[in-house]
Amino acid sequence: MKKLAVLAGLAFALALVSAQVASAESFDLTPGVFPEEEFAALSSNGQRFAVGGGTLAVRGTNFAFSAHLDPNGPAGYAVVKDPTDGEAQGHVCPAGMIFLPGSVAQFWIRVEKGTGTLGLFPFLQFTAADNGGEPPTGVVADSLVVQGASACTFPGTFGFGAPVDQGNIIVN
Repeated sequence: MKKLAVLAGLAFALALVSAQVASAESFDLTPGVFPEEEFAALSSNGQRFAVGGGTLAVRGTNFAFSAHLDPNGPAGYAVVKDPTDGEAQGHVCPAGMIFLPGSVAQFWIRVEKGTGTLGLFPFLQFTAADNGGEPPTGVVADSLVVQGASACTFPGTFGFGAPVDQGNIIVN
């Protein structure tokens, strides 16, 4: 059951692949199916990672990300689409990824495509918390904070955050 919840919660993860090859005007957050073999590979290789996808409560923000530490440093991709503040996507900065106590990961992306307020920032800082509260029955919902930043590893300034209403975040 937990595996099914994880797979359902990561439904947006395939959007990362399609978003990378999409045109500059396109932000594809179409739900897909997260391949079991890829999740198993992330879980079994012993490297730290944060993956997630879904919608934030209240704001209606759609997001998908996959960030991991490999032997060469941080890598991955993230997409965020907010009805008020626009859209942004890009690769995880190789300069920094931090794992905090309580299953929280912090990473930055270089904004490669963007619109609205989110597209004005050269970098975005993501703080993803895996609280074990998968909707709709979790005690404490997972949460995501997205903030604009002037450089990789610099603290974010303008931003927003909310609990995950639909979807899931896994920090391992």
